[in-house]
Amino acid sequence: MTSTTDSTLAIEGGTPVRTDAFPDRPRTAPADDADPVAALESEFAAYLDADAWAVACRDGATAYALGFEALGITEGEAVLPALAAEPAATAARPAGLTIVPGEVEAESVDLGNRGLARALSDQTSVVIANHAFGHPFAAAELQRVLEPRGLPLIEDASAALGGAYRLRPTGLLGTLSLFAFGGTHLLSGEGAILVATDDALVARLRDARDREGVAIDEGAARLALAELRVADEELEVRRQLAWELTFDLRGLKALGGMPHSRWVVHGYDAYVVRVRSLLWKRPIEQAVAALNAEGIPCSAALAPSLHLDSDVRAALGDDERLGDDGFPVARRLPGELITVPLHGGMTDLEIADIAAALTRLEAAAS
Repeated sequence: MTSTTDSTLAIEGGTPVRTDAFPDRPRTAPADDADPVAALESEFAAYLDADAWAVACRDGATAYALGFEALGITEGEAVLPALAAEPAATAARPAGLTIVPGEVEAESVDLGNRGLARALSDQTSVVIANHAFGHPFAAAELQRVLEPRGLPLIEDASAALGGAYRLRPTGLLGTLSLFAFGGTHLLSGEGAILVATDDALVARLRDARDREGVAIDEGAARLALAELRVADEELEVRRQLAWELTFDLRGLKALGGMPHSRWVVHGYDAYVVRVRSLLWKRPIEQAVAALNAEGIPCSAALAPSLHLDSDVRAALGDDERLGDDGFPVARRLPGELITVPLHGGMTDLEIADIAAALTRLEAAAS
């Protein structure tokens, strides 16, 4: 940590807020259970709910493919959030599904009920919703739109293990759910887990996995099992750090912390800072470069909206559902959101440095 009262951005010649490298996330020794795959599936299901069943497989793409097969989805349209849904989009195309993006909510970046309703058609076969950055989507509102049509909802809960919406754990909010491992997720290795409460659906998932030979590797299962057993501790550290950073940012006008709700238990897969475009007039890339120069590793949080994707537009042609007027939020947010580090290896010293760098960025915006 570098202590300085200089308010000049480091990228413009000032002294960086921090010169030390950020700490790594704590590493967990793999479990030594005799049957780690069975133990992982049993403990993962119990972590969510006594009535749930878990099926572990090779990776996230495999989990999606198994889910589509078990649900009998081979054609039609898949409605996805316009933002933060790249894994679902990547999996839907080879499954023969046409991607239809739905507008997201401005605060949570999750698929919204109005965006969902606008994206649906007689060709819709499935809806896929994810918890962007760990913020659970409003499942009750989405289900009110879906239930009259009898459409399945696949919940990508990869970013929200340990979260909840209206007291119901994430992973139990859709027809089936999946948790892909890796990246900033609480389970950081290779693999994925599918979760369902319907016995027949679980049987089809297991049959498809075993027939295709895509079960999770035992080594990956050992690491995931060990990380699952300390997931609550890791998540609690993330929550404490996130609350501290949110408090530190409370007085800033050009920058905002993460949203919260009385109905939401956040998964804190990442901490997202909002650079408000009305006050910060520069491209998001400049804000990222400025923070990196201050010693804060960060990146733009979002890729461009799916409604602008060339493959999506080619598949749907001049479909009015892709009109810009339907995506004001999805067009704007990629230019406003930045992810900063958040994990159990950090302390309040790192949070103080992040807050100091963001405060300096705020001063440069005025």
